[in-house]
Amino acid sequence: MKFFDTDWSVVFRWLPVWDKLSFAARQHYLLAAPSHAQSVSADGYGADLSAGLASGLVEMVGSGRVKPTAASVPFRAVMAQLAKFPLFDQKPTAKFLEDYTRKHFTREESDRIQFAWNQPAWDSLAWPKAFLKSADAKVWERNFLTPFEMNGNTRPNWGWTPQPVVPPKKTWFPDAETVEAAKCLVGQAVETSRTIPLLSLPALLPERLRPVLETALKACLRYFLLYPALRPETLEAVIGVCPTLVYLASRPAAVPPAWAICDRLASPAFRMEDMIRVLMEAAAGDCRLNRTGYDRQFFKSVEDRFREDFVALPDWLVSRYDFASRLHIAGAWLIDLKFVQDTFQSRPKRLLLATPKGRKWLTQPPADRLHELLFAMTRDQPEGFDEDDESLSFGLEECQFAVKAPGDFDHRPWLESVWRQAAHPEVVGLNAFLDYHARVSNPLVNPVVPEPFRPHLAYRYGSSRSVLREENVEEYCRAILEQYFWARLVPLGCVETGVDAKGEVCFQLSPAGRYLFGLNPELAYGRPTAEAGLVVQPNFEIVFLAPNLNAEIDLAPFAERCGKNVGTLFRLTRRQIISAAARGIKAADVLGALAKHSQKPVPENVAEEIRTWFAGCRTLTLRRSMLIDAGDREVALRVRRLLGAECRALSETLLEWPKAQLDPKLRKKLAELGLFLESKTGKDTEL
Repeated sequence: MKFFDTDWSVVFRWLPVWDKLSFAARQHYLLAAPSHAQSVSADGYGADLSAGLASGLVEMVGSGRVKPTAASVPFRAVMAQLAKFPLFDQKPTAKFLEDYTRKHFTREESDRIQFAWNQPAWDSLAWPKAFLKSADAKVWERNFLTPFEMNGNTRPNWGWTPQPVVPPKKTWFPDAETVEAAKCLVGQAVETSRTIPLLSLPALLPERLRPVLETALKACLRYFLLYPALRPETLEAVIGVCPTLVYLASRPAAVPPAWAICDRLASPAFRMEDMIRVLMEAAAGDCRLNRTGYDRQFFKSVEDRFREDFVALPDWLVSRYDFASRLHIAGAWLIDLKFVQDTFQSRPKRLLLATPKGRKWLTQPPADRLHELLFAMTRDQPEGFDEDDESLSFGLEECQFAVKAPGDFDHRPWLESVWRQAAHPEVVGLNAFLDYHARVSNPLVNPVVPEPFRPHLAYRYGSSRSVLREENVEEYCRAILEQYFWARLVPLGCVETGVDAKGEVCFQLSPAGRYLFGLNPELAYGRPTAEAGLVVQPNFEIVFLAPNLNAEIDLAPFAERCGKNVGTLFRLTRRQIISAAARGIKAADVLGALAKHSQKPVPENVAEEIRTWFAGCRTLTLRRSMLIDAGDREVALRVRRLLGAECRALSETLLEWPKAQLDPKLRKKLAELGLFLESKTGKDTEL
């Protein structure tokens, strides 16, 4: 132990004095200072200064300055540590307890307890009860002693860490009285399920066991049987069993989340908009990827274009969705839905190219596009599912449950039953909503989950499976609900979010969310796409009078983008037209697309120039042939008579055979006439 392996008799010596001090005086005594011997102003103790001086807790060191006495410095060190972790005054999450154990115990000590095989979980009620039931505490503790505690310096030193030189502690229970006192303390804490004032511990023991109080307390702390802390509101020193158990036993009854006041609400389906931007780039043939690696990294120039075009998010969402993750997930979902294909093996340049399915999705109205994403999400397993990538699925791959019955746990009934309860028109706080439903709507108590299919094992974020218990099931369920909120509902515009006056995130279901969970029969999202909102000008610029995504999709393959939203968005250039011709686009296709979306006829000079640019493009045919150098005119005539009309004379002595090679039979006939073929390298060609 890093801090608790100390002389606790000193702590109990000063606790009566500490109990008489006011909260302000206690706070001033623990005032952060470079060292425990640092002097502070005497004014901070107020009326308690005389009591502190009389008891010997502090001493005067100058005009108006006091500091802890040498005898009370160890007491102050322990109290300062207890004040850093208000174990019993906040919800004890797994991370909070992990930080606590890392601060107060060595890695070996905590690992031997937290990862012990065939032992109760260290943060469950079964853990202290197992100790109370043990017939021999020394035998019980052997499972949790570190190698040094058992063997001292006899273990090999591989040079990884310096080895301790102090004698080993063979046991934390040196005698039967210590074991009895420890069980008495743990039994009282388990029975009350509340915190106990540290000052009252001696009174909990029989008179004959009080001399071993400090030793028994140290053993209880070493094996995570008791946890000391200071209450932050009073700085009273208390002790209790695992904070998770105290929290579950002392919290009030669950109350539905209250309505919140939030003026600004937003529900951008930014994941769909991100996919649209990437897919438009893929449809234009400009979505280039690096050939190295398999993680689909875009060229920097392509990333820069996306960075400018991606939908801007409200302040309360920006920190959760950075550009890199948005781009990665947008590309992964497009691949998952087969809207694009990766040409990693088939082309010299690695590109994301739009598929016919993706082009069709782009041309749909916004509501239909979102409808298709929501439909794909609700399928049991998306087409083209890749478990190593971010997939568009209803359940989350990062958080999973295992059931006793054959098959997988079905997240859908549970998640739907929870989020349907957010259908009221009022806004609620996200944290309050998650806390409430993790407690009353988790799969172990939710009636919509059949008993055989209720989970008994869980894992999240790549961790090993953990047995679900009353002490940890709420934390797992809350993590899944929160992850689902940020990974599915917010990106697809299924909730309207905002922040209240305290900066807490609030939300309510949007029309898209009500449709997803079966509360609305139809999906209402976005405005219809304009059909005629652009003008082609004589200077070859294309001006959009209103946003028109379908027109942008049709024009992107042959026009050069120079803007977005409204105004001059595209420009017709010779370079872009030639690039389009190389991909098989015809002049009629370009003029047809312009006529389809333009409010006015295409100017004659523009149409004529487009036809001219296309007319200047030609497809040149390449073929392989064989040149035969006869040397003189007579030999050339003999070769042509033998090879026939296919052999064409380029000059009096140079002949062309229009194939990549000469048939062996013709080679043999030439040889019979004394005409031998020789390769360019000078070696005789085999017949």
